Amino acid sequence: MRKTVMLADNGFEEIEAVSVIDILRRGEIECHLCSMTGDRLITGSHGIKIQADRLYSDFSEGELSDIYDAVILPGGMPGSRNLRDNESVIDELKNFNKKGKFVSAICAAPIALERAGLLKNKKVTFFPKSIENENTLIYTMCNTEQDGNIITGKAPGAAAEFAFRLIANLKSKELADKIKADMFY
Repeated sequence: MRKTVMLADNGFEEIEAVSVIDILRRGEIECHLCSMTGDRLITGSHGIKIQADRLYSDFSEGELSDIYDAVILPGGMPGSRNLRDNESVIDELKNFNKKGKFVSAICAAPIALERAGLLKNKKVTFFPKSIENENTLIYTMCNTEQDGNIITGKAPGAAAEFAFRLIANLKSKELADKIKADMFY
C-alpha cells in the first residue's frame, strides 16, 4: 500500500487537509496527518480542531522519507508560514526530494518548498501572491501543476483536483478517474 504523510501546523487550511486526506484514503492510499506542534489536536485557520494521526516528534530525523512515498503540505495561514519557518519541515522536504519521492503543497504552502530550494525553474501553482519572488520559478496559475516529483495546487477550490493528481501519480490515472466518477466530480 502506498503511504503519504501530511505535515500540518496550527493555522492550516481545513478544506485542503481534510479533502485531500479523504480522497487519498478513498484511493486506498494511507495518508497520515502529522502534527508539527507537539500536540495531536491542531487548529485550522477557521477554528476547526482536528486530531492528528501522528506527532512529528515520534519520528527520528529523516525517517519520514524512508517510510512514506510522498509528503503533503496543506496551505492556510499562519499554518503555511509555520511550516516554512520550521527547519525540520525544510529538512524533510529536501530529504523527500533527494530520494525522488513526491513533494506536494497547496495554496500558500509552496512557500515552504521555495524556502527549501525546490522550486527553482519549476512549473508551479499556488495561492496568488503568496510567493514573493516569482522570478525563480514558472507560475502557471493552473488549479494544479506538476513538474517532475513536485506537485502543487492553487487554493482550497483545487483540493480535490490536487488529491486526484496525487492518486494518479501514486497509483494510476484510471483509479483517480474512477474515484472522480464515484464522487460525481
